[in-house]
Amino acid sequence: MEKEELMILLLKLMKKNNIKAIIFDLDDTLYPEEQFVESGFRIVSKYISQKYKLNDGEVLNILKKDFKKGLRKKNFDVLLKKLNLKKINVQKLIKIYRNHYPSSIFLYPDVKKIFKKIKNKFKIGLITDGEKITQKNKIFVLGIEKYFDEILITSILGKKYFKPSKKAFELLLKKFKVLPKESVYIGDNSLKDFI
Repeated sequence: MEKEELMILLLKLMKKNNIKAIIFDLDDTLYPEEQFVESGFRIVSKYISQKYKLNDGEVLNILKKDFKKGLRKKNFDVLLKKLNLKKINVQKLIKIYRNHYPSSIFLYPDVKKIFKKIKNKFKIGLITDGEKITQKNKIFVLGIEKYFDEILITSILGKKYFKPSKKAFELLLKKFKVLPKESVYIGDNSLKDFI
């Protein structure tokens, strides 16, 4: 079955089952989050390299290798230790990473095509965890804000309301005036995207 045929079939099934709202996750659902991570690592590497006259390619390679080995927290602490840099404030690096404007992130193929197909048939929402500025920058660069009726960045509610908390889902459904059984959520992580 071709993608187009599958999409038409899914839309018919959703209409038949009285689905009125489709809510999406952002990171790793609409685009590969690793692109954002690498973009952030580039900015941080450039900052460190300029400040300490280091080769930014080497700094970037350390970050990327550690990330590929599975390091997901304390990346900058580990980097600074490897580079023997003690004067840099890790919080500053985190801020640079989170606030950077990710110029090299791209939607998965067919995402915009899908949005155009469903836009006038369903209420479309986005629920995403993360810092407000970080997620807003991603949404802007991806050029997808116009496809959503509502966007909810959970950090605005507080970290205790990050997914899998029901709060964000309940708020969006209330705004859409639809029941949970009238909605579909599309995400990539079964541990946090499903409640």
